[in-house]
Amino acid sequence: MNAAPAPSPSLSRRDALLGLLLAAAAAVLIWFQAGRIPVGTLAAGNPDIYYSSDTSRVHANMHSRDSNHWRTNVHPLFSILLHPLYQATAKVVGADLGAGPLSPDAVRVARILSAAAAGLAAALFFILLRTWKVGPAEALLVGALFCGSAFFLYWFSLPETYPWGAISILAALILTSLAAEGRGGTVRHVAAHVASLAITTTNWMAALAGTFFRGRWTATFRIACIAFVATAAGALLQKLVFPSSRLFMWPANEKSYVMQAESGGPVRVWTSIFVHTLVAPESAFAPHARIKGVTVLSAQKSVPGHRGAVEIAATAVWLLLVAGGVYALFSPAIEREIRCTLGLILAGQIGLHTVYGAETFLYGAHYGPLFLAAVALGTRTRLRPWILGLGAALAVLLVLHNFKAFDDMLRLLAKAIDLNAAQLPPKN
Repeated sequence: MNAAPAPSPSLSRRDALLGLLLAAAAAVLIWFQAGRIPVGTLAAGNPDIYYSSDTSRVHANMHSRDSNHWRTNVHPLFSILLHPLYQATAKVVGADLGAGPLSPDAVRVARILSAAAAGLAAALFFILLRTWKVGPAEALLVGALFCGSAFFLYWFSLPETYPWGAISILAALILTSLAAEGRGGTVRHVAAHVASLAITTTNWMAALAGTFFRGRWTATFRIACIAFVATAAGALLQKLVFPSSRLFMWPANEKSYVMQAESGGPVRVWTSIFVHTLVAPESAFAPHARIKGVTVLSAQKSVPGHRGAVEIAATAVWLLLVAGGVYALFSPAIEREIRCTLGLILAGQIGLHTVYGAETFLYGAHYGPLFLAAVALGTRTRLRPWILGLGAALAVLLVLHNFKAFDDMLRLLAKAIDLNAAQLPPKN
């Protein structure tokens, strides 16, 4: 039998206020950042232009029931959850979606949802840290790093599955942490499993780990089976509403994304995972892997520190904080179930993206919050003064570096859109 759940602190009014302030700041930041993304990024004529992401398809799926929803084979309930939310938002704000997904009203709705996802993710991150007994001031500091990170600025600023995937992971960790052995515990665990599985199949590992280290493996198996059946039922209903959607129970063609030569091997992959998730990479043009003449952005070959002293300092400070987070995962000052849950999920995400995908930066929103959660746990160990000092320094360095890198990326993105429109070969 595994260790019983550690008691979690109840959230106070002060926690609620701090969480709301962090959420509001995150939402406002992304509202303005999303407004700077060129509309052409969402055009079907620019496939994979944004670091090989499916932004144009994701936005089309949110906008139209008749678009191609085929990637529900790995995002099981994304369409049936986000399409109604998008439509409801449009009605609330009086947006006319009839002019197509690139119309000003449609883009405005997407921008609102991006801001909402940012605020929700920031609030959930703060709640998770407080649930894991991280102090309120410490949680707010690490929350600031969350909002200033590369994964947050780059992936919450446009319609994509990754922000909602991050939300599902955070929600699953909170639910499994709060689930008691008694009344209501099973329901919370099932909800955690459905939440993490619904957006991206591989994120199910968050709920599986969270449940396993808080009960018997037999209970984990029972809860996982219930959640799988519930999600499968939702997927079948989704198939009726969105005929082009596919069932996640039979994913196809995912092997083509494994061990891709374009990833550049483990060194480049791990550089992206351990550095560029927080410290923004240098973007560059790259030819589309399958479509001749199409230019996309890539960060896979970005070298840390290439942009100068501020980036070098930010990288060094961040890696020291990562080391502090690793220390926390082995520290007896942290409850075993928290250490094991977070450590296993991080190991799973790192292992998965070492072999899966050509553009590693694409997945940063899924494991970036986990790295920061480990860093936050470091404030509960004897490294607390060092974590706080380095965290404050990194917050300043991220403002100086990441926002400048984001500006440079936008200029490059606009050029890539123009190149694709003119069908000209890219020039760096």
